[in-house]
Amino acid sequence: MSHVWEKENMMDKLFKIEFERGGFFQGKLLETEAPTTCQKFWEVLPFEGRIVHAAFTGLTMFFPVDFKVGKVENPYVCGGQAGDFFLNSYATPMVFEGRIPRDEIIIPYSRAGLFWKWGGWLPSNLFGKIIESDLEGLYRVGRRVKEGGSEVIRLSKV
Repeated sequence: MSHVWEKENMMDKLFKIEFERGGFFQGKLLETEAPTTCQKFWEVLPFEGRIVHAAFTGLTMFFPVDFKVGKVENPYVCGGQAGDFFLNSYATPMVFEGRIPRDEIIIPYSRAGLFWKWGGWLPSNLFGKIIESDLEGLYRVGRRVKEGGSEVIRLSKV
């Protein structure tokens, strides 16, 4: 399948999302809503990591990243829609199993609340959104990761 990556708006920063076992999407940064998170994310592209299914936040997948934002840029977000991109920045200091967790990107593939273990609401920065209309494809990827285990995710600039 051929994909054409075009800018939706000449000012938008767009990125590609590719899953190891199939699934290609295009995302757009929400720079007005989370400028620091968008800048840090943009600086690390291209990026490759292992995405896994979340245990406590519903129909979501996540992967750790090696950059730190350290603040909540849109504090009233407590859940998301399919195709949203969140950064869990662990802005509220916490220690889990003797260590401070790495920041992680969370991608819901259906409606989801953002919770951390049994500890409650997980304040996260909404910083991007898949702009293609194939959210059914994203749902299939999410189910595949849930049932088949982790896989590689690749993110790059358009």
